[in-house]
Amino acid sequence: MMSAKEDSGEPGGRSHVDTAQWKDAWAKGRTSFHEGKPNEFLSKHVDALTGGKPAITIFVPLCGKAVDLKWLYDRGHSVVGVEVANQAIEEFFTENNLEFSKEDVDKVHGTLYKSSDGRIRLYACDLYDFSNEVESGMQAVWDRGSLVAINKEDREKYIKILRSVTSDDCRYLAEVFNYDPTKLNGPPHTILETELARILGDAWSFKFLDERKLNENDAIPPHWREFMSEMCLKLYLIKNKAAGDTSLDE
Repeated sequence: MMSAKEDSGEPGGRSHVDTAQWKDAWAKGRTSFHEGKPNEFLSKHVDALTGGKPAITIFVPLCGKAVDLKWLYDRGHSVVGVEVANQAIEEFFTENNLEFSKEDVDKVHGTLYKSSDGRIRLYACDLYDFSNEVESGMQAVWDRGSLVAINKEDREKYIKILRSVTSDDCRYLAEVFNYDPTKLNGPPHTILETELARILGDAWSFKFLDERKLNENDAIPPHWREFMSEMCLKLYLIKNKAAGDTSLDE
């Protein structure tokens, strides 16, 4: 099985990664997972995410300094993100020339970074300290690299948090990796549909939307590139069954 070298500094290739390792990766600039451009699936399927609605609030877990945050903001939406590394959040605001304020938030044991108009709110904290005590009723989730990045044993806890901070009619887009786990070791982890069904449980349904092969421009660990021909990205639309829309139409 191919895995990251212990001195590579990349979180990828380690079966368990803690918050200190993610912070260290940002501090040392070892962030091959950062795309640096709007996500291809998001650009193509944004209406599936928003349901065609203007000015909704979109949750982006483990957001880093993703270009997607500004892309969604520029389209009139509010964006709430969670990221463990303060550095990534500060770089996001600086690189996008956005004025921001920051304040301590005891309930998440972290810091809130907020744009001057309040439509971008990024929390620097452990994702598992985030709750509906600080944000709730969000109408969409954009999950690019979050579900596949968390430790496998935390997946049910992760979904529970997403359910608690979103509305009943939430639309959740998840981009996941698909590859042979006997050849590669995450993160990013592979997510098969059987596993997706298991962690979503009886509350949420999912529908396959799109897939594509990886290419040289994709943000993946450098040591994975020799396996690109065997890997693909898949996109799923996930919705709450309680919303009464079982068709999962875009």
